[in-house]
Formats: sequence, structure tokens, C-alpha cells
Amino acid sequence: MRLPRGMFLIACCSPLAASNVVAEPLSPPRLCLQPQCVDLATNPIFEVPITITGTGTLAAFGFDLSGSQDQFSLVDIIPGPLLAGWTHVEGTELRNQTIRVGGYNVTPSPMDGTEALLVTLRLRSQRDGASASLGLARLTDDIVTASSCTAVVSVLAPVSFPSGQIVFYPEGRPGVCCFPTPDGTRLIVSAQPDTHVRWGIRGASFRIEVSPPAPGATFTWVPSEDSQSSEGQPVDNAATLDGAGVRVLYGFCFGEPFVHENIVLGKIIVNGLTGIHALELKAVEPTHPAAIAAECAYFVPCRNCTVPKACITQIDRFPVSYRAIINSAECGEACGPLVGISAVDWGRVKALYRH
Repeated sequence: MRLPRGMFLIACCSPLAASNVVAEPLSPPRLCLQPQCVDLATNPIFEVPITITGTGTLAAFGFDLSGSQDQFSLVDIIPGPLLAGWTHVEGTELRNQTIRVGGYNVTPSPMDGTEALLVTLRLRSQRDGASASLGLARLTDDIVTASSCTAVVSVLAPVSFPSGQIVFYPEGRPGVCCFPTPDGTRLIVSAQPDTHVRWGIRGASFRIEVSPPAPGATFTWVPSEDSQSSEGQPVDNAATLDGAGVRVLYGFCFGEPFVHENIVLGKIIVNGLTGIHALELKAVEPTHPAAIAAECAYFVPCRNCTVPKACITQIDRFPVSYRAIINSAECGEACGPLVGISAVDWGRVKALYRH
């Protein structure tokens, strides 16, 4: 139950009527918050369980949730099985925005030393990107001597589509999407996350399809020296499904936040690619280990809870997000980003490299 803001709980320190259960002090009591990572795309209201351990009986308790000022508001309190049938289990927000919780019952609840769910707090984030180390303070009644543990609760803003772009261009010529490929051509593969991925990225998954395939051509992938792992080969030069694609992961996060930051994922050394072709940025093939349901080319976002990807392409609507035209005198409108970065923004990206 949630009380109106500013009302104090009567649960703390409330007198208990006599019962048939013999009250025994809890020894040694301990309260713990369970850490949570919440994605606002699916959880506008989220739950934080609080558990208790100890041997003895519990008839009354009270505590304040510290570290929650200006971060979270209280929606509701859900009593755990330990408090089934209790007379009062209540919560409120005080004038200083502290969340106070308490409860009491005529008949004490026995505890045998195993961890039990005391209450679950249903909270709402006051702002996107909230993160706080929550703790328990002002413990009263049967838990006045309890030790407590803190927990980090992170609330993330939804990651929307599109999340940016992955581009590839000849070394030393960023922004160029129409070019010849003499033997030894080095193509730089670069990630340019958009502001939608506001907490940064720690990897990417993608495939570069050669269209039409070029038998005899070779593509050597050299991942960035900063990467922690690179799984698979990015270039798909086969006419059949063969699990082509790559997932590049880093042991750290790039940037907070981004505005089209240029992150080199690796380079591709091209030999034997003659004639006119297109190189198209797509999702990895379904048999690749990096494939995920509802597949797309994607960034691996930092500080993400439930969604393991931030899509660059969408298989049903935008299967190709970037295209380079190879060995053609006429490039046309189909060269460059097809989704993810607007024409105006793309101009700004290219302008960065002209100075």
C-alpha cells in the first residue's frame, strides 16, 4: 500500500497486541536490496525486491530507502510471502523525497535463517538515465540491529531505431562511397553511433555483402587492435548462405554520449575485385553465432538491460543501411547511407574529414 506524499507511517514502532506466537529477537538480521537494471522501453514502472535473513520472529519493521532523492518515486509496495496476512504494510514519500517503508502485525512471522522476500518496491524513474546506489537507513523495530547491503539500480532510456550507421571507405578517403579497388585496397570499416545510443557502445554485428558475388576476389579482415574479440568474417562473397558476418566486441565502452563519433572497427584488404559491384551493409546471416531473433545489423549498447542490440538495419523494412559502389564511373543516388543518418547529417560527417 502507498500512502500520500508527506504522510508518515504508523507502521514504525506501532504497539503489538498479544498473540499466541512467542516473539524471539531476530539474530542476526540482515536486509538486502537486489540490484536492478531497467530498460524503460519495456519497464516504465519497475520492481526492487528487498530480502531479509535471520532466525527468530518478525512482528514490526521500518526503514528508509536512501539514495532515492530526485531519482525514483514510489508507486506501490508489494508484501512478500513472509508478510502474508499482516495488518499493515505501507510506504510513503516524505517531504524530502525519502521513501519510507514499514509494517506490523499482531502475530509475529517466524524465520528460520533462510533468505525471505520482505517487500518489493514498485518504483518509477523520475528521469531517463537515472542511476543510483540505493541503501537502507533508519532501521526500526525488529530490524533495528540489522546489517544492510546496498544495490545499484540503473534505469536506461529506450534505444530507438535507427541507432546510427556503419560505413566503409578507402583508407585516407573518409566519406567516399564510390571508388575503384585495385589490388591491395584497404577499406576502413567505421561505426558512427547516433545520439539514440546515448550511453555508448561496446561492439557491433554486421555483414558486408558483395553484389553480385566476385569469384576469385579475396577480402582479408583485420579487426581493430582495440577490440577484445572478433567473431567471423565481415565480407560475404558467396552466392549461398554460409554464416557470413562478424561481431566485434570491446572490453570497454565508447563515449557517453555520442554524436556520430567515428570508431574504427577494423579494415578489409581487397585483392582481385574487378568489375562493377556493390558492397552492402546488412545483418549477419542466420547461422552466424551473433544472430539474434528479429535480426538486424546492430550496435551492442553499453548499460543495456534487456535489449542486446541497437538496430542499424531492420530486416523487414531496411535490410540495407549503407552501400558502396565499386569500379563504376557513375555512382548515382544509391551510394552512401540508405538509412540511419540523414542527408544533412551525412554532409556534416564528411565535412569533419575535410579539415
